[in-house]
Amino acid sequence: MSTAREKLVRTTIELVRRYGIAGVGVSEIVTESKVARRSLYINFPAGKADLVTEATRQAGSDTTAVVQSIMSADRPVRAFVEVWKGLVYSSDFEGGCVIAAAAISRREAPEAAAEASRAYISWTHVLAERLEQVEGLDHDDALGCATTVVAGLEGALLMARAAKTTEPLDAVTAQLERLIDAQSPKAEPRE
Repeated sequence: MSTAREKLVRTTIELVRRYGIAGVGVSEIVTESKVARRSLYINFPAGKADLVTEATRQAGSDTTAVVQSIMSADRPVRAFVEVWKGLVYSSDFEGGCVIAAAAISRREAPEAAAEASRAYISWTHVLAERLEQVEGLDHDDALGCATTVVAGLEGALLMARAAKTTEPLDAVTAQLERLIDAQSPKAEPRE
């Protein structure tokens, strides 16, 4: 059974994923979570700012776990994109990335934006480690390539939502895989 805090965080993640931080209010969070307003302020004394920060932290942690779980895949970038595609399909292209929403909301939620930065750094380091260990890239190239992958996929996700098609995700994935292969001394031709 979920606690009031857990319900508030999960509801906030889902609402921010769809509407962004500015597009979600306390009343909507309370209504959707079916938790009393009083519980929100007991668990998050600074209100929405605290809640959004915790939701961003949790979403970042959840996504980092997904990224880590797919690093053993032959094509981890493609595997991660399949996760994103499932999200956008299941939400009729309304669902996006909580981390991106927090990153662009520094004015309203500066601590959430800081959490977004930490999440991006985490994802980048997980992928960079994979690129070093499996693909044979040196540390600097692996880090640069991983940064390009994270940035490219986040941009492609935004484009996919806007156009209501996963074509940008597929196109960017193909180019990112070519980039990795071009830098990898261990690369074998891919289909």
